[in-house]
Amino acid sequence: MKLKIVVGLLMGLLMLPAMGWSKNNTPWKIGKHEGVFLMMSDIHFNPFDDPALVKQLAAAPVEQWTAILETSSHKTFPGYDGDPNYALVVSSLDKAMSLGVKYDYAIITGDYVSHNFKQAFQKYVSGDDKALKEFSTKCEVFVARTVQSHLAGVPVYFAVGNHDSECDNYAMTASDDLWKVLAQEWTSVAANPEAAQNFVHGGYYAAPHPTLKDHEIVALNSVFWAKKYEGGCKTDSANPGVDEMNWLQKVLQNAKANHQIVSLTMHLPPGVKAEKAEAKVEENKLPKTYWKPEYERAFAKLLRMYGDIIDAGYAGHSHMDDFRVDTIARGKPLLLHICPGVCQIDGNNPGFQIMLYDKKDGSLKDMATYYVPDLKTGATGQEAWSLEYSFDETYGFKGYNAENLLTLAGQIASDPAVRQKFDEFYSMKTPADQAITDKNWKFFNCSQTHMDPQSFADCAR
Repeated sequence: MKLKIVVGLLMGLLMLPAMGWSKNNTPWKIGKHEGVFLMMSDIHFNPFDDPALVKQLAAAPVEQWTAILETSSHKTFPGYDGDPNYALVVSSLDKAMSLGVKYDYAIITGDYVSHNFKQAFQKYVSGDDKALKEFSTKCEVFVARTVQSHLAGVPVYFAVGNHDSECDNYAMTASDDLWKVLAQEWTSVAANPEAAQNFVHGGYYAAPHPTLKDHEIVALNSVFWAKKYEGGCKTDSANPGVDEMNWLQKVLQNAKANHQIVSLTMHLPPGVKAEKAEAKVEENKLPKTYWKPEYERAFAKLLRMYGDIIDAGYAGHSHMDDFRVDTIARGKPLLLHICPGVCQIDGNNPGFQIMLYDKKDGSLKDMATYYVPDLKTGATGQEAWSLEYSFDETYGFKGYNAENLLTLAGQIASDPAVRQKFDEFYSMKTPADQAITDKNWKFFNCSQTHMDPQSFADCAR
């Protein structure tokens, strides 16, 4: 009798794969020639979340930070008025790894440390510029190591955000010591001598794609092109924005000559800031863009020349789940995906995404967003995260690509039911104040397909 029971259990276990059972907890059945990569943005780790630990962190080497942070009494996630604490950051990575899929790689689009970092440092630690630089650099290293240790064996392609600075928001130069440190810490940069050589001169690099032949991932430092960028905390005679744009042109020129395809990743996307556009348009003025006009024009020129070899772009910064489609790109419209933030300080719920792609040509098959539904309930641990939606199932498309997103933008404009779906997903169904309203939705919709300020203004009026 016992033997029959054991045999029965063994037969049942053997039959599980045939019955469709799998450790894969994503929304998809992943095909033979399909893969998945992870996307995160705006982690904004807050080392000041537990004031009782801050001086310990400042005094300790970064190797001891995890042990110190594990002693924190702050086990629940912050509300909408605080940057992510250690518990929230770790939970996002734990949830990503719990989905039971082997990521081919990960893209993290910048802003690794908290807002108002300099002010908080002076409040909780205090010290001169050297002490601030040492502490902020340790925070950058800690986030990099935390991400890479949780995603063990997964190539991670980081990009630089405006808060990733030695001293203050948007304050960086091409010669900052931080680039030398991160060139050794970011393993996808450290493993590629040419990438490391470029990175130490401004925080941008190009590296071979980990799975696609004749394909590059180009990580830009779009902070140098930002409207708010005015220079770093030290004198540097170089013009980092122009130098980087010239470098990007050479990268694209070489890729085209060598029959390569390029994926771009960056923090601040090009195009119009939809949330600031309404007042400008009503005053009959052109809306503000994330980048300075000269860099918007220079980038647009490169898209006209080399858009046919760029398969997609990935950005963050807004903390929201959004997209842009640039129709001026040569040969085809260009998808620019905007990843939501782990950080919830802009009224969004925390989120990250996984992308299903074709391992033969790199095309995106689908996208799914995971989020924390409500921070007001004392959320904690990876159990607080859940699947919000998958793109194809929700909107009825087959493929997360520029053509389908152009169609979706049209549906958002014409169909209130589709618009309502997008509005909810934009901020991950936050119970906080909605960014998109019945009054301003057209400005957000126009920003998705009209990158040029004049074109946007004509659309929004």
